[in-house]
Amino acid sequence: MSKIEKDIQRIKEVLQRKKSKSTIDFGLIAFFTSRNYLKGNAKIKLHKKINSMFQDIEMQYNDINFKLFYRGNKIIKDDTDSWFSVVILMTNP
Repeated sequence: MSKIEKDIQRIKEVLQRKKSKSTIDFGLIAFFTSRNYLKGNAKIKLHKKINSMFQDIEMQYNDINFKLFYRGNKIIKDDTDSWFSVVILMTNP
């Protein structure tokens, strides 16, 4: 999560500005992640990692609404590699 914390904080500050100073209603963080595991079930393992990261974000920044969208797949047949494209939507409560 540390790689996107500065982005979350920056978007949060913009979203919490007074409406007279900003017309921005939402923010998005998008990224791609891939991972190789020595043993199988890569898609499931990476899926769990993304969900865990999202739960950490929701707990740490509980004054902002978050929604998680992602799509993932395994890269090769032996299921040791997987990728996900991830988008996190941020809005004021």
